[in-house]
Amino acid sequence: MQAKRLPFMPYNIESFRFYGPLNLENEQCYNAVRVKTKGDTPMDITAIINTGTILFDLPAQSKVEAITQLAGCLQKNGIITNRNSFVADVLDREKKFSTAIGFGLAIPHAKSSCVLRPAIAVGKLARAINYSDAKGEEEWVNILFLIAVSEESNNEHIAILSQLSRKFMDESFRQRLTQAQNPDEMLQCLQGL
Repeated sequence: MQAKRLPFMPYNIESFRFYGPLNLENEQCYNAVRVKTKGDTPMDITAIINTGTILFDLPAQSKVEAITQLAGCLQKNGIITNRNSFVADVLDREKKFSTAIGFGLAIPHAKSSCVLRPAIAVGKLARAINYSDAKGEEEWVNILFLIAVSEESNNEHIAILSQLSRKFMDESFRQRLTQAQNPDEMLQCLQGL
């Protein structure tokens, strides 16, 4: 099976493509990428991730379980106030368009009123899960990057998505993610994003 392209390609506006219906979020993605091409300094992703929000061998057997377990980690670390509310926001976003991007990766995300500060929780699953979309198309995922941003944030999640997506295009980076054996090694992979 051929890997899907990422939904957007930051820093290369000519090859920018959308998969799914054109909507406000896609327009925000376009604008975020367009701004980045004009020389904005990328945000430091390592400022919103730490070893406490990186989980290995998640026993999740479904998309919902994986997102719920990662949201629990965010709540435990004082990043969100209500796991169930945040999970509902993420799943509502998933109904619009799956965040599986190919290569065994998914970037579920949501703007939510229960987010206290921006953060990323990373989950490396014990076994790949079927991250199928609303149409039932299968997509197998073994690493998730759950992005949490406040409802009041402007385009912060778009900047994070843009930066992650750019790195995910690099095969050697994806290999390092897959080969990471613990949270410290995963964090090392993410340094310098």
